[in-house]
Amino acid sequence: MGGRFGSEYAFSKATRPVAKLYEDIVGRQTDLPLNLEVDQFFSWLYENNEIETPKKPAQKCQYWTFSPGADAESWEEFQQQGIMAIGWDEMGDLRLFKSKDDMRLKLQELWPNNSDKKNDAHACWQFVHDIEPGDVIFAKQGSTQLLGYGVVGSDYDFNATRPHYKHVRKVKWLGKGEWEMPGDSKMALKTLTDITPYGDFVKLIAKKVGLEGEPEVKTVPINNPDYPLSQCAADSGFA
Repeated sequence: MGGRFGSEYAFSKATRPVAKLYEDIVGRQTDLPLNLEVDQFFSWLYENNEIETPKKPAQKCQYWTFSPGADAESWEEFQQQGIMAIGWDEMGDLRLFKSKDDMRLKLQELWPNNSDKKNDAHACWQFVHDIEPGDVIFAKQGSTQLLGYGVVGSDYDFNATRPHYKHVRKVKWLGKGEWEMPGDSKMALKTLTDITPYGDFVKLIAKKVGLEGEPEVKTVPINNPDYPLSQCAADSGFA
């Protein structure tokens, strides 16, 4: 058995367990052939239940290292709440500043010292304007320890109700651990650093945390205990 007929037969045989599971849980809902009905059902799932995970390079994903508070003091909080956040709370809503230099002058006014505040202003500007939903964030402590990674899930927001670290973005944290970078590959000590231009460095960090290759956008699996197949069927109108 070869050619197109052989391929179609092999595919039909391979999908029988899925079709049987669909028939047992959801039940037949149309007069269409079972495989076609199952195909329509999963097409609906694909269109309505995508979750964000790191983008492929073709999608121009950016990669950032990020310090979750001084000495990573807020890492557990940020991970549990699904956010990343930075300080300089007294600045107020960062969207109100028209330029990076305006931010720098305000920082100097609020925290006067010998610093020109260029790095702080750059971090604030990047946090509100340059980070994009879908970007990959590598949380770190100091210059050598990685703590986890996640995917940005929202635009910037100023949350005045938070007691501290009021400049916020949502992040879906996908991995957590403790990984040491090699001594000759230290990360910048800054709060926020765009490492996208340094491809080899990005690959090194990604490998360290177990982010092998370039994960694609995924759909909710049919055996997800938080979203069982029967509920999917009800939501899609098949049940």
